[in-house]
Amino acid sequence: MTILNQIREWINIRLYPSKRRVLLFLRYSSFFVALGTLCALVINYGYELSGEDRRMVYQIVRFSLVFYLIKYVIKIIYDFHPLAFIKNTLREGLIMLIIFVNLLTIHFFDFNVLTFLGNLFDIGDINHFFEVGIQVYFLIVFLIEVGKATSILEKINVSPSTLFIFSFIILITVGTALLMMPEMNTAGVSPRFIDALFTSISASCVTGLTVVDTGNFWSVKGQFVIMVLIQFGGLSIISFATLLVLFTRNNIGIRQQSIMQNNLLADSLSSSSGLLKRIFYYTFFFEIIGATLLYLSYYGKVDSSVGNNIFNALFHSISAFNNAGFSTHIGGFTSDEVDDVYLLHILIAFLIIFGSLGFSNIFDLFSIRRRRREQRKPWLGLKIDTKISLYASSILILVGAVLFYLLEEKNVLSGKDLFAKITTSFFQSVTTRTAGFNTVDVGSLQMSTMIIFIFLMFIGASPGSTGGGIKTNTFVLIFLGTYTIIRGRARFELFKRTIPHDLVLKAYSIMLFAISIISLGIFLLSLFEPQFSLIQISFEQVSAFATVGLSTGITPHLSTAGKIIIMFTMFIGRVGPLTLAYSLLRQTRANAYKYPEARMMVG
Repeated sequence: MTILNQIREWINIRLYPSKRRVLLFLRYSSFFVALGTLCALVINYGYELSGEDRRMVYQIVRFSLVFYLIKYVIKIIYDFHPLAFIKNTLREGLIMLIIFVNLLTIHFFDFNVLTFLGNLFDIGDINHFFEVGIQVYFLIVFLIEVGKATSILEKINVSPSTLFIFSFIILITVGTALLMMPEMNTAGVSPRFIDALFTSISASCVTGLTVVDTGNFWSVKGQFVIMVLIQFGGLSIISFATLLVLFTRNNIGIRQQSIMQNNLLADSLSSSSGLLKRIFYYTFFFEIIGATLLYLSYYGKVDSSVGNNIFNALFHSISAFNNAGFSTHIGGFTSDEVDDVYLLHILIAFLIIFGSLGFSNIFDLFSIRRRRREQRKPWLGLKIDTKISLYASSILILVGAVLFYLLEEKNVLSGKDLFAKITTSFFQSVTTRTAGFNTVDVGSLQMSTMIIFIFLMFIGASPGSTGGGIKTNTFVLIFLGTYTIIRGRARFELFKRTIPHDLVLKAYSIMLFAISIISLGIFLLSLFEPQFSLIQISFEQVSAFATVGLSTGITPHLSTAGKIIIMFTMFIGRVGPLTLAYSLLRQTRANAYKYPEARMMVG
């Protein structure tokens, strides 16, 4: 053992001078290899390639696998404690071992281990699953490298708001490029650029407005891309990249933490990275549980392939939890196959509710650690944000459902039994909270119902969620501020807490920005789309800004100018009007002086 230690020490001493250069080279080359391989796989995924082209893609993937095998071995050799390194990277090591054995047996013995295992356990075409796994592996590798590259954010003098906005621009650009590929739609030809761009923005901004029918126009590959865009858009691609970095190292930079704090509404910089991990745990938990329940309740009973049914269940679970409103059913949830499947509607509604509560509030409600802390300190209770979100959401859902029932009982609800009427009213009230699913024809609703929908859409979901709108907390603070001023009180008080004046002013600013953007959009749409009524245009604009996705049916019939207006509105609604304002306006320093107060007439 001593001789082995001496040999290892001798090797480490000889290799140490080149260690930094070699590892740095491997780090940068790893990014480009992953990017090149991912591009090759994307081309193979989106185009019908010839046999020779497919072999070229296979060679690129094989080269990449060999590269990562060599990289892993080199990192072991250069590490001062190789056994500890292997133990700490056990998952990566197992993946490398599987890849190594498979490549070795194919190259030297013309024997495919995966095919043998598939036949042995009667799994079927296990190579197909291996190919999908390889694609996912390289996507994860690429995101890890992107996450590591975000360490340069510490050296860039760009605000977190600007970086957050640029992350969505990048996601939308990539999504548009993917959807432009022929294999992404059922026609097998490249779609119109405006349609691909609109769909990419709508999915990335988790809105749900569509210019083409998702279930009819896009192929399963295209629907898979839309699902990924929804997932990345709901949680932001920066969050995904940073999460993967957190799994490869224990800390992230101050600038990265600042972005996470703005994006996730963390209480402090130190809590942002911990909250990020919990957000992904809870998100995937709800989405997997939701997909399982959707499969068991409906999709598992549909006369189709198991893989297709699982995909549909997962798609709708992700779409519902992220409040996106996309559906693979032709015509959405108004289609004959699901318009009366009320158990499915109820499950979708509860996924929407959980997704619209906000990640911080979900953690406050479901965290075992917090429940144990409350047992020791019962006076702490729920955070004020959680209380506001729960009370506001419950009241808005209840009021919306009752009003919908009363106003539409003799209209779209006529002919349904009592349970169907109650379920439909509940579902429409929930989905108006920025989800975008609809089980009735919105264009057939009475004008009074549409006005109520516009009001509910404008308020939207809770802060820190994937939903849009001005948010429930903002609405409550505006109501509280108005009530306090009318009563002539000096302090804003809620739940036995004093609310700072700057939060109330921020709430009024958000509402002013929102009303201004919506009003501008309505004005522009009325110029370019004079064939539609004012209520239709207003409904479409508010739905786009609040990232809801409900429509009276005019979206596919908009002109190019109208679609561009809606696209900008969806984007602004997703990133937030104040976030956009912070990124465009230069921050000023506080002045050390104060002007004399001036009194003026108001009202």
